Amino acid sequence: MTLIEMAATGMPIISTTHCDIPSIVLHGKTGLLAAERDVDGLSKHLRRYVEHPESWREMLTLGRRHIEIEYDVAKQAAKLRDIYFSLFSRS
Repeated sequence: MTLIEMAATGMPIISTTHCDIPSIVLHGKTGLLAAERDVDGLSKHLRRYVEHPESWREMLTLGRRHIEIEYDVAKQAAKLRDIYFSLFSRS
């Protein structure tokens, strides 16, 4: 949830590819991701942000748009409904 909220409010995101993070943060488009435990990769991304802050404007805009489209409450409710229906239909 924290990454979703960060993207929705226009904060820059630098994170790892842990779990479902890559579905929230699209590497190179809505933020920057490094492999888990890749300290050098995270450092490289932080340096890129500090040295080229102008490159983030588009990422922040795309990040907000991605959250608005993919994490809309109506879409999420429909996805959850479909999951429940598929589970019930198996019974």
